[in-house]
Amino acid sequence: MSENPKYPGTPTVVHGNGAVAHVMQHVCGGVIGYPITPSTEIAELFEAARASGAVNVFGRRPFFFEPEGEHSAQSGALGA
Repeated sequence: MSENPKYPGTPTVVHGNGAVAHVMQHVCGGVIGYPITPSTEIAELFEAARASGAVNVFGRRPFFFEPEGEHSAQSGALGA
């Protein structure tokens, strides 16, 4: 989602993965995720924002860890 909308005051349409990634990049301290259909875009958008220097509401740069598979991602998320 753009912070400076092209047409201020006009509602913006965003798909579900984009909305989730937007909230995560502003609220989460980090993400342990494995990009797999249908949520591949969430990890890609989150990592792109993080790599560009985005900070969350706490003023910190979130981390992103991509393990080697979905089972490892689940273990990492449960351990976090």
